[in-house]
Amino acid sequence: MVVIKNHEDQCRRYGQGAARLGVLAVLASCSTLSTLSPGKYIGAPTRAASHFALGMLGALSDPPILQWWQTLGLVLAGLVVVAYDIRCFDFTLACYVAKEAAAGALTGKHHIIGAVACFGAVLAVALSTERNGTVLLNFDGLGSNVSGGTVEPNGVKNAGLAESDMFREYGRIFALLTAMDCASECGGRYIKRFALVWRNYSTEITTATLLWGLTLSVSERRVVEHSLIVLLSYRAACYLLIRAQAVRAPAVVLYLFKLYGVLNYGWGGPSFVRVTDPRVATLVLKASVNKGDCLEARIATPAWRPVLSLESVDGELWRRMREGFNSVLDVLAPRLPELVPIAQRRTAELISRGTIIDAPEITRLSLEIFLEFLFRRRDLGAHVNVLAEASWEWRKEIAFKGKARVSLKTSAVDTVVVLLRQDPELWALFGEEWTEPERYSLLMQPFLISPAINTCDIMVAVARAGSNVSLDDAIRSAHPFPILERYLADPVFDDNGEVLVAGNTQVLLFADDFASAASWPVFSSGRRACAGAQYARSYLTVLRSALMDHALFRPEEGHRFSGRNNDTLEWDELWYLLSSLPKTILCQPS
Repeated sequence: MVVIKNHEDQCRRYGQGAARLGVLAVLASCSTLSTLSPGKYIGAPTRAASHFALGMLGALSDPPILQWWQTLGLVLAGLVVVAYDIRCFDFTLACYVAKEAAAGALTGKHHIIGAVACFGAVLAVALSTERNGTVLLNFDGLGSNVSGGTVEPNGVKNAGLAESDMFREYGRIFALLTAMDCASECGGRYIKRFALVWRNYSTEITTATLLWGLTLSVSERRVVEHSLIVLLSYRAACYLLIRAQAVRAPAVVLYLFKLYGVLNYGWGGPSFVRVTDPRVATLVLKASVNKGDCLEARIATPAWRPVLSLESVDGELWRRMREGFNSVLDVLAPRLPELVPIAQRRTAELISRGTIIDAPEITRLSLEIFLEFLFRRRDLGAHVNVLAEASWEWRKEIAFKGKARVSLKTSAVDTVVVLLRQDPELWALFGEEWTEPERYSLLMQPFLISPAINTCDIMVAVARAGSNVSLDDAIRSAHPFPILERYLADPVFDDNGEVLVAGNTQVLLFADDFASAASWPVFSSGRRACAGAQYARSYLTVLRSALMDHALFRPEEGHRFSGRNNDTLEWDELWYLLSSLPKTILCQPS
């Protein structure tokens, strides 16, 4: 079994990758031709600083969670670094950034417009920047050549370049580096047998090939070696950023929960405990059906309205709804064999359209599958549109990023009630009671809105984990429910009568604590386990099998409001959080 540890796995990959590039840089510096020797590189500390700064800016702008203006700001900061390096030294860093832009555009890794803009800006800076008082290209007198040369701050003589000489000196290495970047980015998609090796080591392989397999000029070698330093700093910065995120999450959140308990119950209220042992956590899930007065009650339950979430409600309401849901499952049981063929056909139709399969498309796909399964109709495109738009509103409020538009939620409810009236078999189950929240929620939350939300999260986890990782392990790596809650009125004991968790305890189960635990049930355990697990597993298996290796499968694009690590906090979202949090914490749930 292959296990992905989420933060831990990413830290390991970036940490080991940085170490490999560090070794490669040391080996390269041992050559008499190297530009990384102390006298030529470390002797110019400002140049080394600019390379490390560019790598760190790349690490900050790389995640797809930034807004366009944030990414643009980082790109502009990077261009300032490049302009400084050109002014003081040569075109090495400009060649590196131009290569990154060109390769990103060719492979689709970066948006084509942003890549071209970045490339053009670097080229304009390169052609117009004064370097130590010498104009490389004077646009007022186009065609004038540079003569005499300049002296770099480290004392190394730098000959002046004519326009044609500049392109001749850097053109070949630019083309080679761009081609190798494209091979590194695209190789893993097509080299199935050695995909994992290529994805992890392609940069090291291509860099070593250039340094020791080809005869390079001094300028070309400088571009390769200094690119190596930028990539090294990029990987090291990614490692530090991910490590910082991993360290802060569960421990800080636990203390916030403890503070919440004191504010609401005083020092005599329930204890807030984090359980990290999978065996103990499973016993807790089996011991209690009560989620307690915590996130589910204060945030999720109000956010779901007018729908009553079977996953969030408690007490007698949950017991009644669970009985009603079991009745729905009895009606749907004969239809279960139809689910996989529907999922296969709908997925094949999506692939045949040749569009990018991003988060909005995955949302629509989930709704198309389950609407056809529930109502045995294919002509439901307009209904899919209504539910898809409303699902984004639900997930926004559930993730505490803003108030959902009630009109869209209401339209979604009306759509489902209309479809129920048109299905004699389902309508006969509850009749006019289907118009009440306790009844229509039995279809809307488990079969429509929750799958529309959770499938996006799961497909992102599947894409990140890779084809060698099972569906269950991929889900564990970034579970769509970051925190599970249970209130224990009575203690939980082990087989020997020893108290594992005391009574009057609010238990918090952080999903990341069980990311590598093969025994951890991804659809939960006990009486509140996912009642539709067989439905979920069936269609998720189809989606994973059909989409995993597809070139246009990009579930992270357009993926918002997951509550994990895929979106940033806008000013309006921050204001909503700050203005709503005190009321949410201090007022009793309604």
